[in-house]
Amino acid sequence: NNVNSTMATDILKVQSLGASRLSDVTTLAVGYMFIFSLVIFYLGIITLIRYSRGEPLTMGRFYGIASIAETIPSLFRQFLAAMRHLMTMIKVAFLLVIELGVFPLMCGWWLDVCTIRMFGKSISQRVEFFSVSPLASSLVHWV
Repeated sequence: NNVNSTMATDILKVQSLGASRLSDVTTLAVGYMFIFSLVIFYLGIITLIRYSRGEPLTMGRFYGIASIAETIPSLFRQFLAAMRHLMTMIKVAFLLVIELGVFPLMCGWWLDVCTIRMFGKSISQRVEFFSVSPLASSLVHWV
């Protein structure tokens, strides 16, 4: 009986999670449909007001929207060109950091490891020096 009650609670939890996700999607869909309906209603009211004033129902009013729509592809191309330039700058900055920062530091550490016996030191002494003063140790190895 205890096993059946735990299974029932697990099933109810899974069902409530599924209902929660469905509820969220439904809420979003209804909200977006409501906003879209308000925009269409607003445009319809504006059109009726203009028609009641005697203005003809022509497509001339939509030329502003059409010109905006025509500029979107050129704006998109400019955005892509700007992103290409930005990615090039990021790539150059990354390579400069690697060439001027990381590579000399790694070479210095490797040189220190290779010459440790020559100077009569041990790895533990180098690790202790790094733990006491990491900035000084890194600067010495970078130089």
